[in-house]
Amino acid sequence: MNISTKYSDLELVLNKRESSSYSAVFRFHSADDAAEQRSERAFSLDASGARGWSPGDYAKNLGDAFFNTELKGEFNRYRSLALAVSGEAVLKVRISIESSAQELHAIRWETLRDPAVEDPAEDALLFTGEKTIVSRFLASSYDSQPIRLRAQGDLSALIVVANPKGLDEFPQYDLAPVNVDEQLNAAKAAMSATAGSASITGDPLAPGGGVPLTAIIDQLRKGRGYDILYLVCHGALTKDGPLLFLDDNAPVPGADLVTRIRELNHRPRLIVLASCESAGKGGVGLAAIGPKLADAGIPAVIAMQGNITMDSAREFMKVFFTALMSDGQIDRAVSLARGAIRDRQDYWKPVLFMRLLNGRIWYSKGFEDSGQDTPWKTILQRIKLASLPPPQPPLKPSPACIPVIGPDILEPLWGTTREISYWLADPERYNFPLEEHLSEDLPVVAQYIKNDRDDDEFDIGLGAWLQHRLRTDFDANVWEYLAAAGRARRASDVEDAHELLAALPLPVYFTACQDLLLEDALLEARRQPRSDFARWSKDLQNEAAFPRVDETLYKPSVAEPYVFHLFGYAAVPESRVVTEDDFTDYMLGINRQESLAFTPSFVNSALTSGALLFLGFHFKDRAFQIVLRNTLSRIANPKKKSMWVGAQIPPEADRYRRVRAARTYIEKTIGAELKIYWGSSQDFIEDFGRNARREFPAWFAPKPPADAPVPGASQ
Repeated sequence: MNISTKYSDLELVLNKRESSSYSAVFRFHSADDAAEQRSERAFSLDASGARGWSPGDYAKNLGDAFFNTELKGEFNRYRSLALAVSGEAVLKVRISIESSAQELHAIRWETLRDPAVEDPAEDALLFTGEKTIVSRFLASSYDSQPIRLRAQGDLSALIVVANPKGLDEFPQYDLAPVNVDEQLNAAKAAMSATAGSASITGDPLAPGGGVPLTAIIDQLRKGRGYDILYLVCHGALTKDGPLLFLDDNAPVPGADLVTRIRELNHRPRLIVLASCESAGKGGVGLAAIGPKLADAGIPAVIAMQGNITMDSAREFMKVFFTALMSDGQIDRAVSLARGAIRDRQDYWKPVLFMRLLNGRIWYSKGFEDSGQDTPWKTILQRIKLASLPPPQPPLKPSPACIPVIGPDILEPLWGTTREISYWLADPERYNFPLEEHLSEDLPVVAQYIKNDRDDDEFDIGLGAWLQHRLRTDFDANVWEYLAAAGRARRASDVEDAHELLAALPLPVYFTACQDLLLEDALLEARRQPRSDFARWSKDLQNEAAFPRVDETLYKPSVAEPYVFHLFGYAAVPESRVVTEDDFTDYMLGINRQESLAFTPSFVNSALTSGALLFLGFHFKDRAFQIVLRNTLSRIANPKKKSMWVGAQIPPEADRYRRVRAARTYIEKTIGAELKIYWGSSQDFIEDFGRNARREFPAWFAPKPPADAPVPGASQ
């Protein structure tokens, strides 16, 4: 089967009715993105009695109990629908167990047989290939933030192998010493036997003895974090919860690992627990470490349902990582790996807990349905046009480029607006009381904070978030400290958005940000920016207090660029658009004649003839929707061929159920001559910088000395 096969999606939501009676709710989404089909069937299963089933009879007994006549017929019906769509009966089955049916977590669902195969002697395991793959879907009760994946490419893994002293002090668990070299070599071999263009770089943390939990967390915090945590250690499930034998001093409660992982800014996308009983002794219990990590927000966790032999684990991991790197689908890789050891008694023990709707550990970044270089050449050529002097009448100016900078451009420093909003809304901070989905809307959360406390409290909250994000204390206000953090980032060797923008020969910049990081970067590039803001309220139209630009004395140029803050900035608190009420007032006031009179003519001219390059916006961002609508409404013909709009859409795996359909919808919604870059703002900046340096290296020549005069600047 080709790895590009489109899977249909079947979610089985299991609820308890009474005693041993349950219901299975089917939610079917076909591969062609048709509307959801839904049905419900009942079944009976004695979960406690299942513990006494012998290994040889377990699969048959479970199939007889679960796949009764009605449920079997419904399952096969949905499989037939999948076959009709793609020509192959391929299904991704997500088993979701409701809180009313906790005991069903102990069932070995991975042993189910194909209900279409009648002969019990035939090898008919259901979840051991790539036609029907399974995961246990767990929504996170702690952390509802969107899952942030990484762009397709090389992955990094932290390999931890712990062999602590004193294992003989726990005879009740019969723990043998861990062969560190053998386990480490097996992990490296599994990760090196990969397919496709990407690879996994494994960093070992295996001193030969115990590994303190603090050492693991410190290593996970380095750089951009790790994509994968591969943990080999002994584990045990006790009446007080799971234990991990990591350190020489004493076993570590599994809850401690969960808490420390949960507190990371950059959590692993995948955790592989190669410890025995990491998913619960003899079955899966919610008290075990695997489900707890999934509940804490880890997108995917592979754990073991009891002891697994070294040979089985080695073969499973080799096939798993090879399949994973071919297409990034974790659930498919687990199913193929389980199939590779199907002739072993412990084939069913690896279990996948997942929060990912589409099962991928990465996404494919770049422009949708465009040639590799065409969009970048369009952007760069229009930036070049923007740096040229305007032609004299009657010639019309060529379509240039205006960058429109959104708040998520600050993601490397303090995350996205939604991450900030979630953090502030948490009960431990401001205890936001409204609906859960509103906790991702920063203007709504800001409105609540200001109403509940006072006008200054929101900035105090932003400061607390920045301290949490950067893990440091500071005495300055949030904007001063953000400026300092920006300077430090620009001085590093990473690709910084503001430094890149300041290197481009552009005379006009629009920004929806309220900081002055762009102005700081322009000054460092020996350019003299002029900052201005939108006069969206009557108070801001007081010319004595807030004078307009004198166009007889100032015209934007590369040496003296104009930076227009669409939603105000911190240096003028009255200009800031922060709360939900502010945005409402802004929408009512920004297009009034009094407000438009304060907009310089060169801004209107640029909008009429130029192309907009959006970066740092999310499609659902309120600022993006407002800016796009207002700017397009001021262009005579937004669908003309000279119009070019760019935007980044982060493909958050738990937000878009069907990614390709989401792309199509977004393109149709925005319209105009739109080119969507599918990826994070930082992905865009890194690709942008690489293409710009290749096409126009002169833009990135070394900066002149600090005391050198600025060419073309007013003295």
